[in-house]
Amino acid sequence: MTSGILADRGRGALPKPRPRPGAEDRLVDTIYDWITVAIFAGLITLFLQRSSLSEPVDSILHYAPPAVGCMIANYFGNNGQGVIAIGVILALLAYIWFVLRPLSHWES
Repeated sequence: MTSGILADRGRGALPKPRPRPGAEDRLVDTIYDWITVAIFAGLITLFLQRSSLSEPVDSILHYAPPAVGCMIANYFGNNGQGVIAIGVILALLAYIWFVLRPLSHWES
């Protein structure tokens, strides 16, 4: 004889999670979501590639500003502040290009 929560829902069944209020409009569906996710994925790839080197050329702290910039740009873009979001995206791309220098291994 089973008792408790599992008896009401069947053997081994887990309760269905309830969506948060307003969660249906929190999907990845704006251009700012896609751009910032793509930039963040590039940051992850660059970090993993560089951290696997015998002598890493940068620290994880160098990746914090553009990661936070992705969050800020996405926030402003999703809240109707497109001009600010585009400015933040351009600033974080400049940071990535001039500070992290993703194509530096092709130079020389």
